[in-house]
Amino acid sequence: MATNSAASKAADIINSLNLDKEEYPEIKERLAKKCMRHFLKREGWHYVEELYGNNLVMIAYAIEDLVHDKKIAEALSLFVRNIKGR
Repeated sequence: MATNSAASKAADIINSLNLDKEEYPEIKERLAKKCMRHFLKREGWHYVEELYGNNLVMIAYAIEDLVHDKKIAEALSLFVRNIKGR
């Protein structure tokens, strides 16, 4: 999927045709990452940790985004509390 916009349109089509969402894991993952990034930018990493604490994949994506944004201390904090030692 090339863009978030295309993923959103694909999700709309999947929903309108009552297709099984589980058959489109790429769309599901892309939209989940988009949602996580929204919360990361609007609410901060504490909120993302609270919301996705049991989902290590989403926590890893959040860490990746924080590192990309040069927020190393925040990324390290998420890593130590959620991933290290699991």
